[in-house]
Amino acid sequence: LRSAFNADEKCKLCTGKSENCYRYGVNVVDGRIKAVRTLCIDTYASKLIRLADVPNKFINKRTSDWTITDSNSAATNCAMNSINNGTGLFVSGNAGCGKTMLCSIIINERAYRNKRSHFYTVTDLLDELRDFDNPLRRAEKMRLLQTTPCLVIDDLGAEYQTEWVASTLFSILDTRYKNDLMTVINSNFS
Repeated sequence: LRSAFNADEKCKLCTGKSENCYRYGVNVVDGRIKAVRTLCIDTYASKLIRLADVPNKFINKRTSDWTITDSNSAATNCAMNSINNGTGLFVSGNAGCGKTMLCSIIINERAYRNKRSHFYTVTDLLDELRDFDNPLRRAEKMRLLQTTPCLVIDDLGAEYQTEWVASTLFSILDTRYKNDLMTVINSNFS
């Protein structure tokens, strides 16, 4: 295959700036091995991060941007375990301590491992579900929330508590728990 194309050629999307740039890959199509164009890892990760709706402020944050201190070392260790093992996580702390950044880093690091995630503030998540007049669209949105490989819910507890809110959040979280899907939640409340 190497003779069939220039394997060292860099991707036009990252213009070869990425150390992880590979323009071609190998795929099996109809039982035959074929050379296929692929996105470099950095370009593909950037696409996954944009699709995950990571807040713009944290879209380029990686573990190297996180400063470990005495007060956040336990949370940092749990976050790294979550990234490596796909385990869920609940992060709590005072406003401004870095919970949202840490959760965004989890999504970003997963993207560099070709793993999909989605970020929602709890109020945006609930507002989206409320806005659907069509029950089929609402059911489809619920299915996506219940089945995405990793769901980050930011600022749990900031929502106005009603019976509908409680039952909706329970349905999402319970289904994810039963299907062993990664859920990361942060809150100002313990």
